[in-house]
Amino acid sequence: MLNNLSGVNKSARESCYFSLLIILFCYISPFARQLDLQYNHVGLPFAVFYNPSLIYDNSGVSFGADTRYADKNNHDVRIALTIPAARFVDAGSAFSVGMLYHSDDSYQISTGFGADINYFKFGTSFDIVNYGKIYDDDDEDKKFGLCVNFAFAREMMEYGIVSVVFHNILVDERNGENRRGLTFGLGGALNPYLLLNTRMTGYIDSEYKAKRTETGASFNFYIPQFILNNKFDYSMNAATGFDIIRNSGKKINNKFFMNVGVSLFKKPTLAGALIGVDKNSNYLAVLYNSDKTDYNETLSSNLKFTESDNGQLFFHLECGSRKIESWILNLENGSGKTVRTFSGGNVVPQTIEWNGLDYKGDSVKDQAIRAKLVIQDRRKNVSESETIVIKR
Repeated sequence: MLNNLSGVNKSARESCYFSLLIILFCYISPFARQLDLQYNHVGLPFAVFYNPSLIYDNSGVSFGADTRYADKNNHDVRIALTIPAARFVDAGSAFSVGMLYHSDDSYQISTGFGADINYFKFGTSFDIVNYGKIYDDDDEDKKFGLCVNFAFAREMMEYGIVSVVFHNILVDERNGENRRGLTFGLGGALNPYLLLNTRMTGYIDSEYKAKRTETGASFNFYIPQFILNNKFDYSMNAATGFDIIRNSGKKINNKFFMNVGVSLFKKPTLAGALIGVDKNSNYLAVLYNSDKTDYNETLSSNLKFTESDNGQLFFHLECGSRKIESWILNLENGSGKTVRTFSGGNVVPQTIEWNGLDYKGDSVKDQAIRAKLVIQDRRKNVSESETIVIKR
């Protein structure tokens, strides 16, 4: 008898541990989509729907609108607006509001707040949900529900971030649509132009049994183009990845997806448009970010030039941000042709000695050389120094 009880307890413990592992190591938050890049240089207006700890991460007033279409009975539209409340060099906060619309009797309104403090980021969101046709009940009041979500995030190393999101920790009435859930997310920049995101989620019912698990990963590619008189910039974006979804008692649903887009940058605003597809749905999103905050003022660049008595040539580089991603010092001749460049990563040298030669090793003489320093931070904000003219 004791052996039988021990076996039952062991089996129950193993089942409990397995359920906990599923919850801790499986992802995707409600209403998160392939176009919701965790590190999007245009902004994160949709974070209120899937990870409120990322609400703060908008360098300006951020707006987004997107739509998903599977068929005439399965489509929706989302809109979201995020307004930074305060931003300093290493801290900030923001408010966000958004709406997900299926039909007149099925929609969700979300509000949230996120903040970045010294050691971690946190956020909370409140969802007012109209369940629509989920219930066959004539009482209209029971169609509405309130859900509360909470999230933490912490930066790892320089460009990575790990986050934990608690879904539906408080609700007015439990049902199959607002189960408790836990998301574990890990993502970051492998290099300035390649981003990796992994995401895992599990949902449990009132008896703490796993009801739904989801996992996925994506690679996001960012290709910048600095063109058109240095006042207009655009970039190409592309992403590919997969989602694996399993509802309890049902077959696993695998989805491979990809999206492409273009982002436009014109000081001090950013805008972007992206399209995406998977085997079930098509997506379209437009994004806008005013990028007018105190954070931008911390990014500055300045360039000076000196020549010593013995003919040595020196450039003196200055920048006003501690989170530089890359820099380039470009030298052009009078016709606008590049004769020499110096560049690097997140460490900007204070002084660069120039030997007076172009990239071919030929001496640059009897020319007016124009020099400009361009730096970029991890949020893809760009600062350009004044152009200085050097007569050789």
